[in-house]
Parts: sequence; structure tokens; C-alpha cells
Amino acid sequence: MRMEVLALIHSGDIWIAEDESQEDEANKIVGLAGWYGPGKMFMDTEEQREAAGVGPFLGMLPKDYAEWFTGYVSDYLPREYQFSTTWLGETTEADHWYLLALAVLPAYQGKGIGQSLLRPRADLALSEGSRVFWHAALPEMVAMYQSWGAKIKGAEVFECMGRQAVVALWILELSSTTAN
Repeated sequence: MRMEVLALIHSGDIWIAEDESQEDEANKIVGLAGWYGPGKMFMDTEEQREAAGVGPFLGMLPKDYAEWFTGYVSDYLPREYQFSTTWLGETTEADHWYLLALAVLPAYQGKGIGQSLLRPRADLALSEGSRVFWHAALPEMVAMYQSWGAKIKGAEVFECMGRQAVVALWILELSSTTAN
């Protein structure tokens, strides 16, 4: 998550939810939503990878893990982007807002924080004529997003790490400023 946040700081848009009742500043953040605007995606430029600290991160890893991560960035992410354009069209990156991360601490889940992090940026993007999409890898998350008004646009199973892992991935799109 650290590299995602650093990459978002460089090239994205971050929305934070805080619990103001927490006196300890380090414990105030209870959720975050990380977005990439039109024309930008996660780890899509050398500058973003540098800002995210990919080089130092790779230097800390054993050689086989570093090779796996390099393959992830150079092989899996482009396949994920192609998955998006297959289901949403060739202009996906150019005309969409992409939600990279939506996270809420477990103690704060089920209180509407996730939707309150998603809604403002999504509503703004939709009001400007942009489309809004994201990926989900868990069926329960897909169901939650559907309850917020998202529609499944496609699904695919990806083999990763030389077939050592299989990831089901759904692509969802929000096309209305109102939830179901």
C-alpha cells in the first residue's frame, strides 16, 4: 500500500477519512480513496515508479521476489490495462477516472465511510463528463460496489507468478451520481 500511496501522491488524487475523536495524530486516518484522473494509471511512467520508490524496494527484496515484482509491473499491469480497454473501450485511460485503492480500517467498516470516500470524486468526475471505473478481486466487494450503484462491465481470470496464483478480476463502472 505504501508504494500505491506514494505513486498517488505523485500522479493521483487522494481522499482521506479521519476520526477527529482520536487524539493521536497517527491514528486519525481511518480510510482512503486513491484516484487516477484521465490519462494516468498506476505505475505507468518511470517518474511515478521513481516517486513510489520502486528501485529501493527492489533492492531490499531477494532476487527472485525482485524479478517477480519487475514482471508484475512490466507484464501484469499492462494486461490489466488491456482488460479495461477490452470492456470499456480504447479511450479508457484518456477519458476515465480510475479508483486504484479504497481502504477503510476494519473497526470503521460498515459505517458508510467507504462510500463517502468514493462518492465526491466520482460525482465530480461524472459531472465533468468523465467515466468512473475500478477493479475488484473479491465477490463480496463486487456485491458491495453494486449496492452503491456500480455495474459490472466485465470479468476475467488472470494467471500470475507463472501460474502459481490465479486472480479473478471484475471491472466496475459507476455511471450515475446516485446510489441504488
